[in-house]
Amino acid sequence: MARSVYFVKYKCSQSEAEEKATRILTNNGFHAAEQDGSLIWIKGDVKTTGVKGIQIDYQEGTMKISGWIQGFVGGEVQLEGIASIIPKRAVKKTIEEIKNQF
Repeated sequence: MARSVYFVKYKCSQSEAEEKATRILTNNGFHAAEQDGSLIWIKGDVKTTGVKGIQIDYQEGTMKISGWIQGFVGGEVQLEGIASIIPKRAVKKTIEEIKNQF
């Protein structure tokens, strides 16, 4: 899995952090799904727009936010680089919005 990873500190409770992040993700069109036993947030589909994905893990006042896109061919692609820049920007924008809440 090639994912871009960001770490964000939060001072509120974990449940409050989860609530804020969930609100931002749903407002940006992401929906919850399960992948290998973990909760991920996805938007789009492989056939038309490609999949945009975000996963957030919470541990001791820190969020680990992973972001990626999955195109028409191949697996996950991290958010760095210029290839597929438009869908990458959409994921980065949502991650920035989450980071700015904390």
